[in-house]
Amino acid sequence: MQVPPRAAAMLVFAAACTHVGPGGHDAGVVHPERPALDRIPGETLFCDLAAPDVPRAGLPDGFCVRRFAAVPTARVLAFAPGGDVFVSSPAAQTPGGAPAGLGGIVALSDDDGDGVAETHVFARGLDDVHGLLFTDGWLYFTRTAGVYRTPFQRGQRAMATTAPELVASLAGLSPAPRWTHTLARSADGTIYVSQGQYMSYTCPGSPRQGAVFRVVAGSTVPEAVVTGLRNPMYLRCDAAGAECYAAELSDDTWDPATGTRGREKLVRLGAGGDYGYPCCAGANDLAPPGRSAGVGCATAASELASWPLHDTPFGLDFERGRWPAPWRGALFVALHGVYDTWENTKLIWSPVDAAGRPTGAWTDFATGWGRSEQGIVGRLADVAFAADGRLFFADDQGGAVYWIAPEGMAVPR
Repeated sequence: MQVPPRAAAMLVFAAACTHVGPGGHDAGVVHPERPALDRIPGETLFCDLAAPDVPRAGLPDGFCVRRFAAVPTARVLAFAPGGDVFVSSPAAQTPGGAPAGLGGIVALSDDDGDGVAETHVFARGLDDVHGLLFTDGWLYFTRTAGVYRTPFQRGQRAMATTAPELVASLAGLSPAPRWTHTLARSADGTIYVSQGQYMSYTCPGSPRQGAVFRVVAGSTVPEAVVTGLRNPMYLRCDAAGAECYAAELSDDTWDPATGTRGREKLVRLGAGGDYGYPCCAGANDLAPPGRSAGVGCATAASELASWPLHDTPFGLDFERGRWPAPWRGALFVALHGVYDTWENTKLIWSPVDAAGRPTGAWTDFATGWGRSEQGIVGRLADVAFAADGRLFFADDQGGAVYWIAPEGMAVPR
């Protein structure tokens, strides 16, 4: 039985103190004392578990963060039936320059319930594996050429076949395709896959830019849903599967200093549309000077929300209603940060409106990662909420998976 987290009113916070971790002080991050809680006799809270603390991480009061596992180049997270955390660990060079990973898929279990993973290699020989998705008795995953699937049974921790089935080919859909696709599934069963491109193109460019596609049953030819993007790499649907989104990484040269309103974008897949790349930075926003003259951007689709250029939004997921306000139901996003400096590597969040859509009022949630000698050397990649209420996130540069829980959240009995 799952036990809901304590209401925020049950938390009684003590004065803050400077947390000291292994090896000394923690780069000046101030952690609060653990709050006093009204407890149910015999229950265990996630924050009671002996998993390694992350002393240099900055968090809001009333949360703990723990290191769950070491996984080289941890890029995408997916929860299998039964609760194991699956992680793609590609060996191919990532565009962001992460070190080579396993070249396969890792399954992380926690059979003894101590908050620290037991690691199982589910599959090897997949140097360019990236996206992961569990649905209808299958594990779907992506490689450069397309979307594949392999049968999956609850509790399985090794791939049962050496010949996965190709269900959607992505070959030839972009002039300079990225291999870092991801997957999402809506409540009506639609499976989405992303396709980005490496190059920054002049206008008019290839008729096939970056896009999000729908996997078509009975055919290996996917159907475009949203077009005119550069790199809509990470996809996610909300908790009900009613609305699905892409985090779009725009043209790296479209800095506002050039006169272009360049920004990263949160794109709603259900709205469809063409976002205008490489001619348009957005609705009524022309690309930088030097692109083709006379191009109109009035019909370019508008994003739901945005981030500053180079913040590099990667994974995103919605809280499932287990956390206290104001974070209940919010959208959390992992920022990979600026390419060369790793600045702004952190977890951020936005509340949602009455329709359940993110407002784009972004606030920091977890900080401390980046390149600073006093911080945690790493860049955040994917983020995903578990059924037990914890938020899991991956660090591809540091090679780790972490989890965060509210202090009052109990381990399911």
